[in-house]
Amino acid sequence: QLALLPTIQLARAAVQGEPLFRGFLWGWLEKKGWRAVWIWLFQAALFWFGHLYYLGVLTYSWWIVPVMGLVFGWLSWRARDIAPGMFAHGLTNGIAQIVSGN
Repeated sequence: QLALLPTIQLARAAVQGEPLFRGFLWGWLEKKGWRAVWIWLFQAALFWFGHLYYLGVLTYSWWIVPVMGLVFGWLSWRARDIAPGMFAHGLTNGIAQIVSGN
């Protein structure tokens, strides 16, 4: 079952979060004339605030989330596709779940 956790996380968090933060939001802001670097920073900030629940549960994780938002955003930005960010998101969450024992 441990080997399936990244796949489960891909199906959950990555499929829900990546289209929102790195797909729709990015495309919408791009159409509004935002520069890519500002979109990259903004989507990571929103991703971070979207994980406020970590403050009461896994406080240390809340400080890792903005870094991961930047990484996932960078992957999608450079590939011009959300698939690499989705894969990284699922893999990261699955590994974190294995390590934390949750």
